[in-house]
Amino acid sequence: MNILDFLQQHFHLADGGMKSAQLLKKSAKESFVFKNAYTINKTSDTYKKELTIQKEIANTTSSEMLGFEELISAISNMAPDAILSMRFIDSTSWDGRIFYDEKNTLIGAIIGKKKNKDWETPPNWDGSEEMLRTYNAQKDT
Repeated sequence: MNILDFLQQHFHLADGGMKSAQLLKKSAKESFVFKNAYTINKTSDTYKKELTIQKEIANTTSSEMLGFEELISAISNMAPDAILSMRFIDSTSWDGRIFYDEKNTLIGAIIGKKKNKDWETPPNWDGSEEMLRTYNAQKDT
């Protein structure tokens, strides 16, 4: 199921969420699933700061990060203390995160192209490649 169908199945897509999902569908033509059962709740301001740092890291490593502009724009228009939920999504070539509110309305999503498809994302990942390398090196021993 493509990313648009996946998001429509699990979330309410208002105008902004629908636009974001349609843009992602153009680049990611694979089936998506939830990566795990974790749901992480934080304020929109906290997510905005985390996403900005992750985008800076992606830029320095020339990593593709789709959906960022739409997501940051949507979060920036929210109250800083609004609570958002986040879940991880996955496909063969992409990892991502989806963000939604307490009414299960999609706020936005980001996806990034996998560099090492066999690697797993550590819990509480800080967005750095170093943490990914360390976590996966320990996992393999």
